[in-house]
Amino acid sequence: ASCVAHINARAAAKAEKDFLRREITFDDLDHLDVNDDGKVCQLDFITFMLLAMQKVDRRTMKDLTSIFNALDAGKTGFIEKEDLILLRQRKRLAKRLRREARHRKKLYEKGYPRIEVGKTQTSKRVYDHLEGYRIN
Repeated sequence: ASCVAHINARAAAKAEKDFLRREITFDDLDHLDVNDDGKVCQLDFITFMLLAMQKVDRRTMKDLTSIFNALDAGKTGFIEKEDLILLRQRKRLAKRLRREARHRKKLYEKGYPRIEVGKTQTSKRVYDHLEGYRIN
């Protein structure tokens, strides 16, 4: 089995070497040109080559793109320090909101009336959900 694996690895290495040495054709360029402007950016070229050489699969590339897009909080096409700061702030806010929601749920389960807070302090409304009517 080891001999077969070695032969397969050598054949794959030779095929990859031949692939890398071949010239790019106009058909290749048309295939790579995703926005039809007659140009191929470095990322598209590298993606195509990795997929063609079977170094990665489409699912992996899609997953990596999703991760990049999640980190690019400012949607600038770059990951910057500001993106990481914004993501940290969003994470802290989400954590705080979950904690507050759990706290409100515990109070409600203990029998305290549910409080819905509007935009201002004066628009607070307290509902007695057990009886189904508003307390003024």
